[in-house]
Amino acid sequence: MTISAHIVRYGSIHWQAQTSLGQLNRKLEDKVDYAFRCQVFSDCLILSTGTGIVPPLDIALKSGDIVEIMVAGVGFLSNTMVEIPKSANGEY
Repeated sequence: MTISAHIVRYGSIHWQAQTSLGQLNRKLEDKVDYAFRCQVFSDCLILSTGTGIVPPLDIALKSGDIVEIMVAGVGFLSNTMVEIPKSANGEY
């Protein structure tokens, strides 16, 4: 399963990367087995493994950037970054 991500800035791809479940450090089956060792999940279980894709430190998101993540066979997520200004006392 391929996972890809990119950051769109001013209408162009600013950064992009991709990975696959095959590059996870542990097999998905092992993660599921571990979760059920001491827990009972009556309805469902959601494993959040992260995408395995991390932009380098010199890539900082800016207001207006669009972050898109695509997972083959699952779907597409798109979020536009918005700056939240600090209040007069320096808090968000």
